[in-house]
Amino acid sequence: MLNLKEHIPEKKNKILNSTVIFYTLLAAILLCAMSFVQKIIAGYNPFVLKAYYIPLIFGSVAGFLIGSYLKKLKLTAIVLQENILIQHMMMENLPAGIIIVDPGTRVIEDVNKAAALMYGSHKEAIIGHQCHSYICPAEKGLCPICDLNQEIDNSEREMICSDGSRRPILKSVKRIQIQGKDKLLECFIDITEIKKTKKSLIESEKQFQDLFNSITDLIYTQDLQGHFITVNPATHRIFGYDKDDFLGRKIAEFMEPDRQSGLTTRYLDVIRQQGHHEGKGCYLTKTGEKIYLEYKSSLVKPDDGEPYISGMARDVTEKIISEKKVKNLQEQVAQSQKMEAIGTLAGGIAHDFNNILFPIMGHTQMLMKDVDENSSIKTSLDKIYAGAIRASDLVRQILTFSRQESNQLKPMKIQPVIKEVLKLIRSTIPTTIEIKSDIQADCNSIKADPTQIHQIIMNLTTNAYHAMEEIGGELNVNLKQVELSESDIVSSDMVSGKYACLTITDTGNGMDKELTQKIFDPFFTTKERGKGTGMGLSVVHGIVTGMQGKIMVDSEPGKGTKFHVYMPIAKTIEKQQRTNTEESIQGGTEHIFLVDDEKDIIEMEKEVLERLGYKVTSCSSSLETLEIFRAAPDRFDLVITDMQMPNMSGDKLSAELTKICPDIPILLCTGFSNIMSEEKATSLGINGFLLKPIVMKDLSRKIRDVLDKK
Repeated sequence: MLNLKEHIPEKKNKILNSTVIFYTLLAAILLCAMSFVQKIIAGYNPFVLKAYYIPLIFGSVAGFLIGSYLKKLKLTAIVLQENILIQHMMMENLPAGIIIVDPGTRVIEDVNKAAALMYGSHKEAIIGHQCHSYICPAEKGLCPICDLNQEIDNSEREMICSDGSRRPILKSVKRIQIQGKDKLLECFIDITEIKKTKKSLIESEKQFQDLFNSITDLIYTQDLQGHFITVNPATHRIFGYDKDDFLGRKIAEFMEPDRQSGLTTRYLDVIRQQGHHEGKGCYLTKTGEKIYLEYKSSLVKPDDGEPYISGMARDVTEKIISEKKVKNLQEQVAQSQKMEAIGTLAGGIAHDFNNILFPIMGHTQMLMKDVDENSSIKTSLDKIYAGAIRASDLVRQILTFSRQESNQLKPMKIQPVIKEVLKLIRSTIPTTIEIKSDIQADCNSIKADPTQIHQIIMNLTTNAYHAMEEIGGELNVNLKQVELSESDIVSSDMVSGKYACLTITDTGNGMDKELTQKIFDPFFTTKERGKGTGMGLSVVHGIVTGMQGKIMVDSEPGKGTKFHVYMPIAKTIEKQQRTNTEESIQGGTEHIFLVDDEKDIIEMEKEVLERLGYKVTSCSSSLETLEIFRAAPDRFDLVITDMQMPNMSGDKLSAELTKICPDIPILLCTGFSNIMSEEKATSLGINGFLLKPIVMKDLSRKIRDVLDKK
């Protein structure tokens, strides 16, 4: 390649120097010629000889001036030629394609190397052809410069290459003057790769947008003040807002009012200090429904923009609810296991305690019959008997809360019992406590023991009264019928169906979570000494559970306490059993075979029965009893046997006795048994079932019922 900087100045100096010398010599020759002519004419005249130098001087000056002028002209021409050459070299070596077009004929007059390379051939294949044969063929007749008289055209067009393929170009066309003639200078670049890159970017952006829109997790960006800048469709769909309603708001605006204070500040402070923040939160949808989100936000610091917060969140509402259900189930299982363990212990205690109480009550009753009504001893005996009855009730309560004592359940309306209890407590609690009730009359019957229902309401209302005793307040008692579906049931051990829901609410001080977890434990109480035994709620819990119901408590410190008691609605209505009226103690003359391994009990029972006129044979061994009975079964009219005895239990003894004499009536007594109930005793052919301690009236009536049926 020609190096203009080296060769052009050297050539230029040679040409200029030659020109000056040439014209100087020419001027000298002319002067010499003039000098000889003058000498001939003047005949060597001295004046003429002097005049000979004058032309010589003027000739030299003239020659120098002429040479300098010509030198300047030549220099200008060379500079012009140099500029043209430089421009041509620049045009030739530019990476952009350049063509020169005659606007009149639209013929291409010149092209550079880049244009030929884009076309895919050499210059000669392009020069001489019309421009629209190669560039923007679709625009033939609509050239912005030639046809539409525009001065400049900057646009995106196509080039038809030598192989017929089309190549996108970005071109610029402008009118110029070359040697006084109008020409079109067209400059263009190949934008094939740019178009591919642009297409890839568009496709990539579309893929990203599709991904952004299809992700079910929440994606968001926020400014450094916590306002949402962008959110994906999942975000405003989960919250229930339109996109435009969501943007510009802060996350705290979607939380409960008591949780909003200071949240945004704490959230942003952590992100600024640590660069990220993650956690879980409870939020509200547009409809007010609670949702739980697990989120992670990070601070983004781009090189050429303002910092912002980017984050993702996941809806974990079902997970949180499931975890709460699992936790509740675990608590229920723990409570059930605890109650079962206590119940097992209670059952053992109950058996021994009832066996101790039975002789006390029996002997006391006999003494009460023997003494005069006005005797001071009678008063003492009454107190002893009352104490024994209270002790018996306490054992019954222990068995009830541990669900080891069954009561006869029958369909009953709960409304009259509630009204009766409210009337009773109204006269006993201070007027500083207001009682309100909403008892729905259309609540159907439940299957329960009326005495136990009375006990439930009395215990719960008494607890509410004690909670408000000092400060006063409001006691609300509500009853309504509800229908719970599978998703509505409040406990895993409940079944879907209709329930009578009894709600008792107080406005007292309330309880924390730790206390609410213990309130159904036996002997646990928050009351002052002497105001409660701690058995009330445990008994209520046992009664409700025995009815296949559920009792729930809702309480917070300073917000009072609310008990919900769910009791299944009875499916069928049975006839109410008539209440037994007070009956006198009846006796008889039949022969009774009395069996019990407790010496004190058997002695007391024998004396009681003999006082009633019966003939009694007693035995403390079940095996010995079997042998005596086998020897003379016709001697006896009735067998009364204890349940738990060594060698052979009462139910097995009864089975053996009926084998010997199928018609023999049998009464089975027990202080406690977790394997025997009245229903099971009946199924075994046993005629009666009694729980110790047994009062004389109940024992005499049961004996007469069995014997009279015989």
